[in-house]
Amino acid sequence: MTVAAQPTARPHRQQAQPIQPTCAVATGTIVVSAPTGAGYEYNIDGGSYQASATFAGVSAGSHNLLVRSTPDNTCISTVTVVTVAAQPTAPAAPTASTTIQPTCAVATGTL
Repeated sequence: MTVAAQPTARPHRQQAQPIQPTCAVATGTIVVSAPTGAGYEYNIDGGSYQASATFAGVSAGSHNLLVRSTPDNTCISTVTVVTVAAQPTAPAAPTASTTIQPTCAVATGTL
């Protein structure tokens, strides 16, 4: 009888950086920066694991990320929480009024 060697340790604690929403794009993107490469799969909020370390279209709020080893999918990292900020609000519309109207002698006005 052969006893297999113990699987490698859990993947290193992952690092992730969110790309925050803008006025033009309401959702964020989370990119896992470590560990990456062959042999890892990535999970956000308990969904399906995927080969890509990028999660696009992520809503505002806190999100739980996991990394697992593909040679032994029981080797799973601890959770890293990444927060995507809410979409920023656009500035208020400008307010303007005409203070000096053009005249026959002056062709331009002043706002």
